Amino acid sequence: MKNKEFSLIEGITSLLDNGGVTLGVGDDAALFGETLIAKDIMVEGVHFTKGAPLLNIMRKLVTANVSDIAAMGGVWLNMHSLV
Repeated sequence: MKNKEFSLIEGITSLLDNGGVTLGVGDDAALFGETLIAKDIMVEGVHFTKGAPLLNIMRKLVTANVSDIAAMGGVWLNMHSLV
């Protein structure tokens, strides 16, 4: 299953302009110049249960993104969120 996923990602990204991304798809975060940007989407029923407290969901999102930045040797400085 993973091989199909990565083949699909490669196929799609080969068609796209990198838009200034120095290092992107396939990594934990995208590198724009000297700035690492991470984003994750969490779906009710997949990543958290229905009725889970918003604070718990936000903590999970922050943890996932800070972890992605750290995995690339970055340091978390700022967070923007759309709920």
